[in-house]
Amino acid sequence: MSNTNVDFGKLLSSDLIPSQLGKPGPDFIACQKLVALFVNCQKQLGSRIVAHQEEIQSHKDHINTLKKELGAACRREYEDEVCQQTTIFRIAYAKLNIVAYSIYLCISRSVI
Repeated sequence: MSNTNVDFGKLLSSDLIPSQLGKPGPDFIACQKLVALFVNCQKQLGSRIVAHQEEIQSHKDHINTLKKELGAACRREYEDEVCQQTTIFRIAYAKLNIVAYSIYLCISRSVI
């Protein structure tokens, strides 16, 4: 963060105070320092808010990336499971056909 302190000593110099008010006293100087402190704190808080907003956005982007990766992993696992179940079904169907054909052969031999 850059140092953006406001020098109210220059902005509110005693040369700018009307002569009717007299020389600035300790109250004026204290008020001047208080205003300068307030402005500096406000600028620092503004910088921190911007930094936190950027950090929050970064975290949101990371969360979205993680969601996409998790979704892709779930889809892959689901597709693998469907593929595996399809293979098991095809093997079972082929075995069933072999059994059915064996039964057919046994029946056809006994009929002849």
